[in-house]
Amino acid sequence: MFTKTANIAVVGMGVSGNATAKWLAKNGFAFSLHDSRAQLKLAPDVASLAKAVFLGEFKAEDFAGCAHIVLSPGLDPNTPFFQKLKKDGVHFSNDISLFGEVAQKPIIGITGSNGKSTVTALTGEILARAGMNVGVGGNLGTAALDLLDEDADAYVVELSSFQLEVAQNLPLHAATLLNLSPDHLDRHKTMSAYHACKQNIFACAQTAVVNREDPLSNPNRAMPKLYFGLDAPENAQGFGIKTHNGEAYLCAGEKPVLPVAKLKIQGQHNQLNALAAMALSATLGVPTDVMAEVLAEFTGLPHRAQLVMCKNAITWINDSKGTNTGATLATFAGLSANCEGKMILVLGGQGKGEDYSVLQTVVSQCRAVLLMGEEAPVIQKAIASCAVPQVACQNLSEVVQMAKHHAQPGDCVLFSPACTSLDMFENYKARGDAFMECVKQNA
Repeated sequence: MFTKTANIAVVGMGVSGNATAKWLAKNGFAFSLHDSRAQLKLAPDVASLAKAVFLGEFKAEDFAGCAHIVLSPGLDPNTPFFQKLKKDGVHFSNDISLFGEVAQKPIIGITGSNGKSTVTALTGEILARAGMNVGVGGNLGTAALDLLDEDADAYVVELSSFQLEVAQNLPLHAATLLNLSPDHLDRHKTMSAYHACKQNIFACAQTAVVNREDPLSNPNRAMPKLYFGLDAPENAQGFGIKTHNGEAYLCAGEKPVLPVAKLKIQGQHNQLNALAAMALSATLGVPTDVMAEVLAEFTGLPHRAQLVMCKNAITWINDSKGTNTGATLATFAGLSANCEGKMILVLGGQGKGEDYSVLQTVVSQCRAVLLMGEEAPVIQKAIASCAVPQVACQNLSEVVQMAKHHAQPGDCVLFSPACTSLDMFENYKARGDAFMECVKQNA
C-alpha cells in the first residue's frame, strides 16, 4: 500500500477509475486523474476529489514525479508509454490490487474465458441464501472497491485477464480458472500470454477449484485443490455428476445434491458452472441443501443462453455475451443436444484476433449460418469449406428475416456472435436487447 504522501495517478476514468478515486479520497490519499479521452466529462463529485485532472493524449510531463499508477483494466500496461514509466520506477497497480489489500473478509475470485459471470452470480446467491452478507462484483457489475463493507462476511469477484495482468498477488480464500479458450488475443497476442494472466489468480490463493474437463485450468503451483467435472467425483471432496435412483444428479462427493433435470440453466456448460459454484461455496462451509435450493431456482443471467421465445416450433436464443469462439462453442454444445431439429447460428461483430476455423465443426451441423458486422467476411472465409448456407446480413432485422426463411419446425436460432459488439452497438447488452426486440417484433 502506498503512503498518504505518495504521488498517485489514477489512469482511465471508467467504472473502476471512478471507484478508485472515491476510495482514495475517502481514505485521505491525494491523487491526479488521467484519461486519454479529451472530451470526457467527469462527474463533478469525482473531478472535485483530484488535485489535478489531465485529459487527452498521455504526456510524460503530466506524470512528472508520479510514484504510483492505478491503471484501468481497459488500458494495456505493455504500451511503450507505460513501459517507459515502469523503467523509470513507477509502480503499477489497479483497483483489484487495492481491494485485495484492504478487504478484511474472505474473497472468492473467479476467472475463465467463459462462464465466469454466471458462476460469480450463482456463487453470490448461494452464499447469500446461507445467511452471509456478501458483496458480488469486480468485472461483473459493481466495482470491487465499491463492495467494501465493514459488515461483509465474504466477497465474490469476477476477474478478467486485464485485471489479473496487473493484480498479481491477490490474497484469495478460493480461486478458480473455469476454462481457457482463445480470447483477447488482440491485446495479449498469444495464448501463452493470455494463460499466464489468468494463472495469476492462483498466486496467493489458499484453495484452487479446478475443472477436470480442462487441463489449462490447473494452477501452475502446488496448492490445495477441489475438482469439479461432468464425470463422477473422484473423492469425497470432489464435485461431479453421478446416477442416483436412475437419474443424473449433481453430487458433492458421494452425496446427491440436485437432479440435473431440475437445473433451470440448460446445457452441459451450465452444469459445469453449477458444479463450480458448489465447490466454491463449499470452501466457506455452505450446506449442500442450501446449494440445492438456489440451483433449482437460478434462471441465469441476461444475454447468456437466454430464451427469447418459442414461436411456430422455432426456439430463439440470445447469447450476445458469446463474444469469443470458446463461448459460442460451449453454448452451441450445451443447447444442440436438446434441439429437436438443427441449429441456425448467427455470428459476427468486431473481432479480437481469433481463429474462426475452430467453428467449422459446429457450423457443419447447422441448418444455416448468418453473418453480420465487420468480421463477417473473415468468418465466412474461415468456414467457407462447410457445406451449409452462409448468408451475409446487414442488420439484425435482416438476420431475423433470414433465420425465419431457413428455419424448420424444431430448429433453434442461436445468436452467439463469437465477436464483440463494438462495431455496431455500445456493448453486448445493447446488442442482445436489440436482437430480442427484433425477434419479438418480427419472428
